[in-house]
Amino acid sequence: MELSASPGLAARFIAESGALDGAFVLVDVGVRGGIHPRWLPLEPAMDIYGFDAIAEVDAPTARHHYFKLALGNFDGECLVHVPANPYEARVSADGGHRVPIARLDTLWAKGTLPPADFVKVDCEGYEPEVLAGGADYLKASNLLGADIESHFHVGPTLPYSHFAAINAPLLERRLRVADLALSRALDADQPWNGTCNVLFARHLLDERNSVAAGAAGAAGLSPSTILKTIAIFDVYGLAGPAVALAREFREIISTRLDADLLAKKLVLSPRMGALERHLPHLGLGLWTRAKRRLSR
Repeated sequence: MELSASPGLAARFIAESGALDGAFVLVDVGVRGGIHPRWLPLEPAMDIYGFDAIAEVDAPTARHHYFKLALGNFDGECLVHVPANPYEARVSADGGHRVPIARLDTLWAKGTLPPADFVKVDCEGYEPEVLAGGADYLKASNLLGADIESHFHVGPTLPYSHFAAINAPLLERRLRVADLALSRALDADQPWNGTCNVLFARHLLDERNSVAAGAAGAAGLSPSTILKTIAIFDVYGLAGPAVALAREFREIISTRLDADLLAKKLVLSPRMGALERHLPHLGLGLWTRAKRRLSR
């Protein structure tokens, strides 16, 4: 199940404003096919580091850095099973493809990766191992969000569920569940709910108001941190948190861009998303021209 997306008008405005202190760094584990289109509005301000165990992914611009490499909780080699649908390839003891594997911590120590703003991990059940192998890296990053494929099944190695295994390390980095898309069990061929995609994000308003956050929590709320978080909510179609951040931190972000114009784009972005879903075929380029006019 896909999480929501939007045209990202506010994210594009942030990217083009030059308001960020540095690039928005996305680490995409399972990048076969390239990054999700939701990120395209923010792409001019992004540096992207993508990993896929078996696929060579072409880098469309110099901002994209792709590696044919599996990620996990050890360094060396692993076996990967590749089914008929290669998007479901996974690390497996009975796999037929031997590939190199590394920890995020190792790549961080070697200087291969900069600190991340956002991580996306979709590797067919191996997500807890990827996060375990990146504990130091995630701690060194000012992580603002994560998009993780998960499920609620339990087993001998996951006694509290796969979700619990990914939630714990992300909660340590102050990330909370912001949205969830679940593949529901609707017929007998699927006897229990299946996979879900979960968006985790920082709750900056709560951090600001929390006594427990103290000076350390307040110090992290720079204009760039706030704007990057707003952009995350915008590209995922979560207008509520995005508008709330823009309103509550208006004084801070006004030092970097026009906060009133940003607020207008945050309101317009989900409306355009609804139009795109319901009116995809206006013909004769009318929809394309309308989008350009509205985005201005």
